[in-house]
Amino acid sequence: MESEPMVFVIDDNPRACESVVASLWRKQVSVRCFSSTEKFLDGFDRTRSGCLLVDIEADEPSSSQLHERLEEEHVDLPMIVMGKNDERGVANAVKAMQGGAVDFITKPLSEHGVWSSIKKALKQRKRDEQPKLSR
Repeated sequence: MESEPMVFVIDDNPRACESVVASLWRKQVSVRCFSSTEKFLDGFDRTRSGCLLVDIEADEPSSSQLHERLEEEHVDLPMIVMGKNDERGVANAVKAMQGGAVDFITKPLSEHGVWSSIKKALKQRKRDEQPKLSR
C-alpha cells in the first residue's frame, strides 16, 4: 500500500516553514521542511510521492536546476514555486514555470493559496500516474 503524499517545503526562512507546516497539519497532510535545496537533495525519501513547495529566492541550485536534477534521478515531484510579487520575483517565477513548475504563489503566503496550489500539484501527479489507454 502506497503511503500518503508528502509536501516537501524548501525555504530558508524558519517562520515561513513553521507557518506552512502548521497550515498543512491542520489539513492532515504530511509535510517536511528543508532550509536549503542541498539539504533537501541529501535528506528526502526519493520513493515518497507528493509535491515540492520551493522558495525561488532560496539558495542555489535554482528551481529549474532542481527540477532538472530530479528528472535525471527519475523523481517525479510536481513543483510549486513561491516568491515575492515584485519585478525580480515575477521574472524568477516565469523562469521556474518554463522550467517545469506547476504553479507560482506569492509571499506573504495565504493558507488558501498554498492549499489550492498543493491540491493542483497532487491532482496533476495522480493524472500523470494513470496508465495511458492505447487505441
